[in-house]
Order: sequence, then C-alpha cells, then structure tokens
Amino acid sequence: RDFAVGSVEEACDLRNAGIRGSILNMRLFRPGQAREIVRRGILQAVFEPAQVAVLSRAARSMGKRARIQVKIDTGMGRFGIRWEHAASFIQSLRGNPRLEFLGTFSTLTEDTDFDREQIRRLRYVREKAGPVPRETWHIASSNGLLHHPDDPFEAARVGSLLYGFPPSREKGLPLSQVARLEAYVTAVRPVRKGNRVGYYSAPVATRTGRMAMLGIGRIHGLDTRLAGKGQVLIRGRLHPVHSVGGEYTLVELATRTTVRTGEKAVLIGSQAKRSITTAQWAAWLGLGPYYAMMLFGTR
Repeated sequence: RDFAVGSVEEACDLRNAGIRGSILNMRLFRPGQAREIVRRGILQAVFEPAQVAVLSRAARSMGKRARIQVKIDTGMGRFGIRWEHAASFIQSLRGNPRLEFLGTFSTLTEDTDFDREQIRRLRYVREKAGPVPRETWHIASSNGLLHHPDDPFEAARVGSLLYGFPPSREKGLPLSQVARLEAYVTAVRPVRKGNRVGYYSAPVATRTGRMAMLGIGRIHGLDTRLAGKGQVLIRGRLHPVHSVGGEYTLVELATRTTVRTGEKAVLIGSQAKRSITTAQWAAWLGLGPYYAMMLFGTR
C-alpha cells in the first residue's frame, strides 16, 4: 500500500506511473528538489534542521505543507539524527505549521543481537517523544521481519521478500519466484571452433556452431562473471553464456536449436516449464541474491 524509495527521482517515477499512495524517500535530497518534493506530495526523510528549513520555505511559498518522516540513527552510524537527541527534534517538528509530520524510521544493522538494542532505542525515543496515533514508526526491512517478529512498530519495509528471495542466505522459506529478467535476440551468428568472438581478450569459441547475441550487457547490470557459468533460456532450452560485453551478451546455442532474431530470452524466470531462479543467478556470480539484484540499473 505504501512505498519506499532511495531517491527523489525514483519517487517521481512512481508518481508519473500513476502511484497515488504514500511514497517515502528514505535518502537525501538536494535543496533544489524541495519544491518538487512538496508539489508531488513525496514523504521526505529529514534529520537536520537545515533540511527542515528548506522544505518549510518551499511549502510556505507554495501554500502547502511538506510531508516528512524523521530518520533516526539507532546505531548504524551512517545518517540520521542520533537516537539520544531524536525525541526533542521530533517534538519541535510536530508544531511546525508548514510540516505534516507522519512518523520516524531507522535501519537495522542486521546483526541479530545488536538489532534488539536498536529496537529498544527506537522504542525509548517514541516513549520520550510521546506517541501520536497517526504517526507510523518502522525499523524492520525483510531481514528484520524474519528475525524480529516481536518488533513493536506499525510497519515493515519489505523489499527482497516481495521479489521472491530471502534477504540473506536463509533456506526453506515458502517464497514464489517473482523477479524476471528478459532480453531479445538481436542477431544469430555462425562461429567456428577457435574463433575469437569479441574484443581482443574475449574467449574463443569452444566448438563450431552458432551464437545468439542478446541486447543486454554490462551497462544494464550484467556481470562478466556469468561468462562460462551462467545460462539463459531460449525456446525452453538452457544455453550457456559465452561472454558479456558492454551492451550485449553472447550465448552459445545448443546443437539443432532453431533461434531467430527477435525471439525472447529469459535470464531470470521461467519459460516452457524450466526456470532460472534468483538464487541460481546469484550463485553463478558468487553472491547472495540481494547483492546480485542490486547490480541492475534503471536501464
């Protein structure tokens, strides 16, 4: 129902796509983005008086109220107001006529023992600041939801679980594959064993046959570690990845496979009753699924 993003640009993309619910930008913003934040009704994280002042001025000039949540540092040590000082900061914001104060959040370190201390600290801040019914407080992401079901707050920021994979290396969770990555075959080329295919350092063809060029590569988030390890699905058959270039990937086609330009290749997902899971994709890269998925950019 509610959304959380990592930049003002991402929040605006959701608004442009027709999302009208609450969208929290959990990260920083530039002063020049303040009017856009207010105009779009983006729920903006703040933790310094200067940020509040910029948003308040923008809201005043537009005859509106800026929607905010306070980011509290409960021990991660990155950004956010320190938990020891958070209660008084929150109380000062509740009375600002140009702000719509809608709650607070923090981020767990995902060290199970210290997570409990962070939860205790956020609970302490809420008790000291005084709870307000319409405010939402949250600290748990997917990992916290799994490991701290007794979290006393109103919301959890579920991300990787929605894609169908665990946030770390947990096994046996009843998750369904949702993430899907597809590309199209842009060319099919014959090759002879020993031929070099690509730049001077590219591997040579290991057999005579054909290769399919897919219109996806490193610039989109693929990693060269897939070469010689990864596979893709075309026409329901698995084909090994030969090499990954800047904007393309070469795939060795299986013998007697008819593949034409314009056909769809599945890199993550299912096709004709066969599947490549996020876990398998990550294993080819030597990463956990969470970090493997983080490689993909907006392209």
